[in-house]
Amino acid sequence: LVFISSDSGSTTNFRSFEDGLGAYAASKAALNQGLRHLAAEMHRNSQLKSESQAKQKTVVLALHPGEVTTDMANVALDWEVEGIISPQESISCMLKVIAEKGLGGVDEGGVVSARNEGRKEEDGAATFWTWEGKRYPW
Repeated sequence: LVFISSDSGSTTNFRSFEDGLGAYAASKAALNQGLRHLAAEMHRNSQLKSESQAKQKTVVLALHPGEVTTDMANVALDWEVEGIISPQESISCMLKVIAEKGLGGVDEGGVVSARNEGRKEEDGAATFWTWEGKRYPW
């Protein structure tokens, strides 16, 4: 399951200069927290199934699409938006992340990259990524 989030929804990387987008940031933070609970509940429910039932694995990804040239990016802001990318670039890059981090990917759910970074990722945890394939903090 893939959901479009935003770096604005990270409570770890709060960006005070984004004043005026508080409702947007709060909605993305709520989405992120909901995804973490959804992933945990889906994982727990799959563990409760009897062995005779097929266990269904689900990978939950939150994706920050980048600073994309859309109508939303055309609003008057008090700061300069850096690193703007085209919708085509954003989509192409996110599809690569989904292929890599999604079900059956080489870094399914980010387990391999977490291990390489010395972290223990919970089984079935949702993960948050940028369009560049970098882990983003919740």
